[in-house]
Amino acid sequence: TMRYDWLNQELFTDLDQVRQQAEAWLYHYNHERPNMGNGGFTPMQKLNHAA
Repeated sequence: TMRYDWLNQELFTDLDQVRQQAEAWLYHYNHERPNMGNGGFTPMQKLNHAA
C-alpha cells in the first residue's frame, strides 16, 4: 500500500516535498511497477489493453 511502500519510509521537511514525492511515487506505481493482480501488467498497461 501507499502507506507501507512510501509514507512510512520517509521524513518530510515541508508540504512541497510531500507533493513532489507523492507524484513520483504515483507515477512509478501506475506506470512502472508490475501488479500481479493485473497479470504482471502495470495499471496503465492494463487500462490501455482494455481499451
